[in-house]
Amino acid sequence: MSTWMSDLPSQIVKKVPINQLAIPGSHDAGAFYLDRKSPICPDEPSAIKALGKYFKSTVIGWSLTQCCPIKQQLLLGVRYFDMRTGYLNSENDFFFVHGCYGFQMFSLLQVIADFCEIYPKEVVIVDFQEFHEFTPKLHEIFADNVVKIFKGKLYSYVDGNGASSTLQEIWATGKQIIVRYNNEFSPQSYPEFWASNTLYSPWRNTSSTSKLIKFLDERLNEYSPKQLSVFQAILTPQTNDILKGFFCCCCSPRKLSKLDEKLKTPITNWLDKVYASKMKGVNIFMYDFIANDGCVQCILQLNQLYDLN
Repeated sequence: MSTWMSDLPSQIVKKVPINQLAIPGSHDAGAFYLDRKSPICPDEPSAIKALGKYFKSTVIGWSLTQCCPIKQQLLLGVRYFDMRTGYLNSENDFFFVHGCYGFQMFSLLQVIADFCEIYPKEVVIVDFQEFHEFTPKLHEIFADNVVKIFKGKLYSYVDGNGASSTLQEIWATGKQIIVRYNNEFSPQSYPEFWASNTLYSPWRNTSSTSKLIKFLDERLNEYSPKQLSVFQAILTPQTNDILKGFFCCCCSPRKLSKLDEKLKTPITNWLDKVYASKMKGVNIFMYDFIANDGCVQCILQLNQLYDLN
């Protein structure tokens, strides 16, 4: 799985744009570890902040979204990484954040850079989705470090045909990392970054499996040649779900991994249905705990639908 892009048939490499390839994606990719000693993220609801003062482990249980580090995710075939970044003034540094703070962000990015050195034909998309406690100056410092870590590997939107670039076109440039910077700070100052509007990633915000599956069905009909497209196959716990799990532990999940268990079979069935029906259109398929349950293989089999011989 570590070389699945390199191993694609030559006709797919030459003719299928990256926004039509089925690409495994990791939701809140750095949330395989969160520090119990770190503060609660400033954007959390007040009820969660209050809970976190005394029951930090509960907040972390609902915030952990992955089960293995970035390197293992890469080796398993994940090529899209949803990254949330927060600045901690007390540490004067940038960290991954989801509920609480995790590893230092630049150490996570270095893992991706090292992987790309070893596997030069694997294209990786890093999506800086959120920025917490940033100022314009901090954006500049952060962006400068991103460019430095990914030195010479950043594939800009204008290096080829943007989201309609094929793998062959990307490989020809010697570049392989796409950074989307979801903030208006970046486009003019950092042309290496892809702007916010180059990626479409609607969020259903539901803890209901049936509503999520209906949402994914609707997403199959949406396509833009100018954008990458993320299918957010994730259940989102509501504040009531978290409080119910805390106070009524006998009948409700107490952490995200338990809530996610009810999604395993429906998601596998949905991907199999798409494959059996020969429905093209799934691009980046973003999932929690993506290393589990053979999800990556189910996503990648969709690329077999491109029979170009």
